[in-house]
Amino acid sequence: MMLEASWYHVNTSVGPGDGTSVTLPSSDGSLSYVPEGCIVVRSDSYKPWENPYDLVNHKAEVLVRIILNATATPLLFLFGFPANILNAAVFYRQGLGERINMCLFVLSLIDLVGFTAQFLRNFEQMYRALIKVRGVLEENILGFIGFSKTSQFITCVIACERCLCVFLPFKAQKYLKTSSMAAVIGVVGVFLVGDMNLIAGHKHTFTCVFDPLTNETDLANSYTSFYLDHKYVLDILDIFVYNVVFTIVLPFVIIITSILTVIKLYQASTWRYLHGAVRSSDKAQQSQDLSRLSKKEVATTKMLLVSSLLFIVCFSPEVVLQLSLYWVNDLSNSGRYYNLLSVMWRIISVLPMVTASLHFVIYYHMGSWFRTTLKDILSCVKK
Repeated sequence: MMLEASWYHVNTSVGPGDGTSVTLPSSDGSLSYVPEGCIVVRSDSYKPWENPYDLVNHKAEVLVRIILNATATPLLFLFGFPANILNAAVFYRQGLGERINMCLFVLSLIDLVGFTAQFLRNFEQMYRALIKVRGVLEENILGFIGFSKTSQFITCVIACERCLCVFLPFKAQKYLKTSSMAAVIGVVGVFLVGDMNLIAGHKHTFTCVFDPLTNETDLANSYTSFYLDHKYVLDILDIFVYNVVFTIVLPFVIIITSILTVIKLYQASTWRYLHGAVRSSDKAQQSQDLSRLSKKEVATTKMLLVSSLLFIVCFSPEVVLQLSLYWVNDLSNSGRYYNLLSVMWRIISVLPMVTASLHFVIYYHMGSWFRTTLKDILSCVKK
């Protein structure tokens, strides 16, 4: 069983081994020798995953981990990887000069990198569970979580762009330039990926753990000395930027802008139905703005609204869990609900892959121009 970092650090243990004997007896009554660089942890010490009051037992947690790592994640990767390549190809073919195409093109590439990293990380976890070796990707690929955060930011940008296009089409055309939006996405993306590499990429490492009762060694996730030396600053960035802004603020903005866009589109359809009715000056101005929405823009907006809804549905469990961590003290890696927390985090980690994979289905089903462009690309490939 791989020990978790937060549990490992709150438990008392003998210091790192230097190859000398310790007084704790081994299973056969002889002295145990601590391998160099290892931490001594007795196998009869408290293990949170064996808590009988946990809502999920350890066997169920292991089963969920195996199912997700061995079946769900590979299947999502096999579908989502080519799907996002096709998404990027279609939006590139349609022209990156149009800002929404540029946003969706970048989103497809970001999702491609993000869930590829997630697939590789899950695959290594499964391999490491079978063969106890030191993980390589676990220590170096966590920074790629920044691509997932960048995907969330672009989703929020798209939701805001559609809302402004519906409410203020002229001003959106004037102020929301493709080059400006690309620059903003680029700068924010570099910050998020770089910051996540600094925080997550340098937070965890693997530590050798030695059990003097069984004379066995194992590997445990633990915090790095860099993180412990800069814990206060890194936790501020982690908690404020990622747990507050990306867990609460961005989803809230996406929900509000999506609701406003739906209301405006409903008003547009109502206006078209009552086109011949007598209107007040306010309604006349409203109808003038709505009449400038082309059928293509309306169709694109509806397609992106469904995409935003998918994001909200798949991201809501993480919002609920993050808030629950503050309300339920035992919902932690050292508390009563260790297994429950582990299962919830593993399911949540797969949901971004679900979102990234289903984008293709939404685009193809609701975007006639997307289907036409895709067929043109595939016909060119066949030739």
